[in-house]
Amino acid sequence: MSAKNPIERFQSARGAIRLFVLEGKQAAVYLLTSNPLAGFCLANNTDIKCPPEPSPLAAARFYVTKPQREILGWLGFRPATEAVAKIGRKCVPESLTIERCRRLRQALRREDIRQLLAHLPRINTGVLALVAEGELLTYLAPQLRLQVAEGAIEDGPPEYIELLRDIHELRLELGHGEPTRKLSSVKEMRIVHQELVEEITRSGGRRYRERQFSAPPVSGITKVDLTITPITNVGGLQTLSRSQHNCVAAYVRSVSNKECYDGNWEAWLKFFLKGVAEVSDAATNTARQILALRESGRRTLMESLGNSVAGHKLFDYLFEQPIITVRLVEQHLDCSYVKANQVVEQFVQAGLLQETTGWKRNRRFRFKPYLDLFEQPQPAEDAGEVD
Repeated sequence: MSAKNPIERFQSARGAIRLFVLEGKQAAVYLLTSNPLAGFCLANNTDIKCPPEPSPLAAARFYVTKPQREILGWLGFRPATEAVAKIGRKCVPESLTIERCRRLRQALRREDIRQLLAHLPRINTGVLALVAEGELLTYLAPQLRLQVAEGAIEDGPPEYIELLRDIHELRLELGHGEPTRKLSSVKEMRIVHQELVEEITRSGGRRYRERQFSAPPVSGITKVDLTITPITNVGGLQTLSRSQHNCVAAYVRSVSNKECYDGNWEAWLKFFLKGVAEVSDAATNTARQILALRESGRRTLMESLGNSVAGHKLFDYLFEQPIITVRLVEQHLDCSYVKANQVVEQFVQAGLLQETTGWKRNRRFRFKPYLDLFEQPQPAEDAGEVD
């Protein structure tokens, strides 16, 4: 199998995986293929391991040939057993992200979660979404867990994840104990959800409806064409739920515990759409600056390197991969290491690349003029009224 195939299967953190394959070579390819969880986490150990390793690439090279359970143990997965390694082998590469791996690591400390995952044929986005909120798994019968594991992964967690969250919140609000009825289908899930909504509506007497919430972090906004009034009690939340034909009333417990806040979402939407418009303007300006950088950068290249094919090829590549190593340049230009190092040094002298580690070996370089476009401070917002 080529080094390219395993990289393409991962949809997240491809830059780190590419560097990992360059450094670890066939051992890295084998690990990514045989145990996607261990390979992905080792490639991204800077973001996964706590505390982080001071020399992440050197550590990845050292551990890439170690037993998979030892790799996962070093990354903080407990217990570091063969059973946990087998769970890692069932992870679907396309479903892995840094945040999902962190949540899976936390969940695997629970024996009941390890047992549930051990019986699934694969671990995809839907399963990882359920694992992140371990209590949701307790509602599912084995056949429904199997359906989740066999489901499509391209579109992310399916709708029943939200349904399960609502069921869990409604049960907590109603004071129900551990679920005794295991859900075996999505249809049954919808029926149970509707039953709970009706139950909480019937139980909503006057005292319940008048229960006061804590003050929200924003007391309210009154501007030209914009009024945002916070919802302060259960009755207001139920009214909003009926008017919008949804189940936001299921969030009574979360709002009471200050886990979230609710309000006039139509007004909030106007408020945030204004922010979206401003961000879009900023993105347009950045795009213009990138085009200008391409032109000025090519002029700099002509002055420094002349008509060097390798130089112009690397310059175009930097817009795709703005943080590089000499090994990465060697592979992209399909040249010797000495030639790649020479081109990189010429880019440094021209002010296009900046060395970031200060080391003599395993150096990394950043495409400074390009990355600086995204690090420029934003202009202070005018203290005017919201339109």
